[in-house]
This record gives sequence, C-alpha cells and structure tokens, in this order.
Amino acid sequence: MDLAFLGPGFPLYFQFIVYIAFILGLMISVEGIYNIISNYAQGNGCDDTSETCTSSNINRISLANKFNDPSLYQIQCWVNFGCAVAILISLHIFRRIQRTTITKCDEGLLSPSDFSIMISQIHSKDYTEEEIRKLLTDFWDTLPKTDDERNRGLPIKKIVFTYNIGEFVETIRKKNALLLQKRKALAYQKKNNAFPPDFNEEDNDREYKKISELIEKYEKEAEKGIWKEKCGVVVVSFNTKAG
Repeated sequence: MDLAFLGPGFPLYFQFIVYIAFILGLMISVEGIYNIISNYAQGNGCDDTSETCTSSNINRISLANKFNDPSLYQIQCWVNFGCAVAILISLHIFRRIQRTTITKCDEGLLSPSDFSIMISQIHSKDYTEEEIRKLLTDFWDTLPKTDDERNRGLPIKKIVFTYNIGEFVETIRKKNALLLQKRKALAYQKKNNAFPPDFNEEDNDREYKKISELIEKYEKEAEKGIWKEKCGVVVVSFNTKAG
C-alpha cells in the first residue's frame, strides 16, 4: 500500500507475485511432497527385478515406480483433486483481497474523477451551460438526500463542453503533409540542382501559409470557447468530493 499513490496497479502487482508464490508452495507441499514420497517409498515398479522399468534414482521418484499399484494412483488423484479445490478457494479469496486493495487505493488517492462526472449522448448540439445546470439540478431534486445535502445543494463548480475537433486534426495532417513534401523536394533539389517536376514551391508555400492561418484561427476559437461543433459530451466538476 506504500505505492498506492502511483495507482492500484503497483500494489496489485506485488500481491500477485505473493499469490503466485503461495500457489507454488501449496502445490509443492500438497501434491509434490506426497507424490515424491509415495513414488519412492511405496512404489516398487522400477526396482532391480523389473523388466519394464530401469532401476535408477530418477525412475524411483517418478510416477512409473508405482504403476503396478492402482491404489496409490487413486490416492494421488484424490490428493490432486484436493489441491485443485484449495487453489480455486484461494483464487476467490485472492480476488476479494484485490478488490479490497483497489477500494482502499481509490479512497486514499484523490483524482479529478472523484470530483467530476461525464454526461454523454446529449442529442442537442446547441445546449448551453444554463441548460446543463438546470438538468442536473432537476435530477438532484429527485434524489433522496440527507438534511446536510439538502441544505448544501448541488455544488457545481464548472461545466466543460467537449467539441468535435476532427476538422482541426485533418487540417494539422494537411500541414504536416505539405511540410514533408517540401522537405523531400529540397532533398531532391540538393542532389539534382532542381525541384521535382510535380512540385511547385510557390504553390506549396501559399497553401502552407493558408493552412497555418486556419489552424491559428481554430486555436483562437478554442481559447474563446466558440468552437464550431459540440460532440454531445459534457464534463461537470463539483466543489467537493462528496458532490
């Protein structure tokens, strides 16, 4: 939890490492130790008298050493089954621990999402801040509230609109394409002492200047909050986390 300020992923990662070590230890202690001991101490399929299995230390601790005793196989199957059940139970416990860790990290770390909500799928493109504020206030009035919440009201701090900037992005791409085209033409000129036949420097500069002015216009509109098209999503910030 000391790394919770970096996000829940860090403590969850180290919890996962501990859980994997626990699973390995469980499998070794439940299945591994019993299987090795039963293979070596109780099996006799790979002794010096066997005609089907060579006598060696490796074979004596292997499953082949007890192939002639079906009862040992049955016990091993039940041990493996018990280990699998223990792993499934531990998995559910581990998932609950991780959900608790995520909750604690979220409660201890303040982020913009703790103070904000996002409203989407607004069909009208001409909505105003007053309309959004009224919409939220009307919805707030329908909710059950404590006396303190009723007296405090809905503490809306700021309403932020989102806009469709597809046209702006496309303009940026055109500007970069013109810049790349001129760079290639200059590299061609350096090698051949002339521009490519399909390149006109004046037209390129004229179009580049035109697009640069258009981008500057878009940026000024964005600063003034008068962008052309809203995209039906609004982010609302509140004064307090409880809001």
